[in-house]
Formats: sequence, structure tokens, C-alpha cells
Amino acid sequence: MRRDLTSKKHCGFKRYLSLAAAALCCFVFLIPRPCLSFDAGGAGNTKRVVVVDPGHGGNDEGAKSPEGRPEKQVSLTLAKKFKEKLEDRYRVVLTRTADYGVSPSQRASIANNREGGLFISLHAGGGFRRLTDLWSIYFFRASGEEKRAFADKADRRGAIPWHRVQLRHAGSSALLAEKLKSRLSRSPIGVRTESIEAPLAVLKGLDMPAVVVEYGYITHPKTAAALADESYLDTLAGVLAAGVSDFFASVSSDE
Repeated sequence: MRRDLTSKKHCGFKRYLSLAAAALCCFVFLIPRPCLSFDAGGAGNTKRVVVVDPGHGGNDEGAKSPEGRPEKQVSLTLAKKFKEKLEDRYRVVLTRTADYGVSPSQRASIANNREGGLFISLHAGGGFRRLTDLWSIYFFRASGEEKRAFADKADRRGAIPWHRVQLRHAGSSALLAEKLKSRLSRSPIGVRTESIEAPLAVLKGLDMPAVVVEYGYITHPKTAAALADESYLDTLAGVLAAGVSDFFASVSSDE
């Protein structure tokens, strides 16, 4: 009787070990696998990450066309077409995929957490003068005090505050602006575009080359009509995608 009990306990223990081992295997396979690192250099088989930021969203509609079409809608449509043009070569992240609000700090957090290789925010201009129509590409400008503070931290190898981290990418952000500007000036769209330094909130905290593309004034009747045309937006998305490739090719050649 004692031997039978011992034998049963032994079998029960073996069964417990088998069940525990099976559970452990299931647990191992159920643990989320770490994502591949999509660094800005695109080493190995990884793809560079391009973060596309459709401006505005939710209660923040942005500027409006004479017909009442909001900037937030145009930016999202263009962003999705831009993504389609890029995703055969890059991993593309949209900071929003539908009509909801995203704060500037949330946009930066999304981009940084996804290890973006660059960041492009899409906006339209707006003005009270109906005939105003300018295209601009903005990159971040800091005050003299911020630049000195950044240089001091860099020399001492100290931690850089998030609102100054974009300064480490000042040169590459300016280069990205120029590559996009060059493509736009040579494109079928043929628009005159200027690149401008500006202390824009949406560019603060981004730890990667970053620009804001302002694709004309939506308040201008002719521009508004063009921005309502799907084929025009598709062409524009293709031009911007070519500028992104020009930028990465230039960066790779310098490495």
C-alpha cells in the first residue's frame, strides 16, 4: 500500500513536471518577440523608418479652403498617399491614421519610440488674402541661448533636454529641406518653394532629421482646387517620396 502511494506520488510528480514544461514552452512562444531595430542607417536587412505626420486632426481643423474643406482632411489624404509611395523601400509610420487629435509632444513621442530615420509633417498654409500662395519647408531654429546650452551639454557629454534634442540634427534637417525643395522645383507641379528656419513646436523633441512641408495655401482658390484632386495629391506624394530617397542617398554617401 505504501509502495502504491509512493508510486502514485512519483507518477503525479512526473505528470506535474510534464505539464509545467508544456506551459513554459507555451509561455515562451506567447511572449511578444522584440521588433527588429529600424535604425536611420538602414544596416543589414532592416529598413529605414520614415515618420509621416498629417497635421492637425480632431477638433483642430487647421485652415479651410474657400469651399470649407479643412486642412486636416487634405493632410491625412496626402499622408496616406505618401505612405503608399514610400512603403516599398521604407518602413512608414503615420502619427495619426484617422481624424483625431494628437499633441506635438505625442507626435514626437511616436516618432522617437519608433526609431524614425526622419520626420516629415504635412501642413497647408492659410491667409486672409485670397491670392497668397507660397510653398515652404521649415526646419528647426533654436535661440542663441538654447544653442549655447546644447553646445555646453555636448562638450560635457551630459543629458540633453528633450526640447533641445533636435539641435543635434540641425545640419541633416536643413539637408532634408533642401532635397525636398529641389525635387519640388523640378517636378511636374513646378512650384517655387523656400526653406526656412523656424522654432516650430512640432519639431521640438524629435531625435532625427525633421521638417514641416507646407504645401501651398489652401485658402487660395486655385491651390484649393488642386488639393481636392486625387491625382494631384498622388503626384505630390511621389515627388516628396523621391526627395526622401535623395536625402537618404546623400546621407549614405557621406558615411
